[in-house]
Amino acid sequence: MPGGILDTSITAGAMIRCYGVAKDSAVAEQEMRTALELDALAVVAIEWCVENDATEWENPDDPDAAACILSAKESRGVVYSEFHSWST
Repeated sequence: MPGGILDTSITAGAMIRCYGVAKDSAVAEQEMRTALELDALAVVAIEWCVENDATEWENPDDPDAAACILSAKESRGVVYSEFHSWST
């Protein structure tokens, strides 16, 4: 939608990482879906849901990821990373 998180008149889709605090991956996935849907974003697929400390391939010094993790811990909500989108 124009003026929304993504302008659908020029954006065909996007990939993002979501960060949140949850007791398990099922709860985390539901919280992500709910947050995205409340922001009028359609969930096409969730590739994976994993505890942050279990991601050996993740750059532990990534300042953007660290900021998202801290924000999620402080807010107890779902935090979006940078949107990687493609055009229509």
